[in-house]
Amino acid sequence: MIEEAAARAGRSISSEHFGVSIGYARAPIDPATARMMSARRPRALELTPVGLPALRQLIEQFIAVGFSKFVVRPVAAPASWRDELEALAAAVGDLQT
Repeated sequence: MIEEAAARAGRSISSEHFGVSIGYARAPIDPATARMMSARRPRALELTPVGLPALRQLIEQFIAVGFSKFVVRPVAAPASWRDELEALAAAVGDLQT
């Protein structure tokens, strides 16, 4: 899919550079954050996984079509970055190659 889109644009992209930045939420997104996200990008809410299992599922879908690089970031700052990173590592760390 990526190679086809690049070819249509007269470009090429090395498969080593297929990546995506994913914002995720650990809990349902509060109304104020939802409004802000929707104002910036209309489809932001439907594209944001809620819960670490949903984040893992989305990453697995990207891996299945050739993506290999991921930047994941919470849409809301966690109370404890240490706890967040430990939970994130437990949820998706084994997907690293």
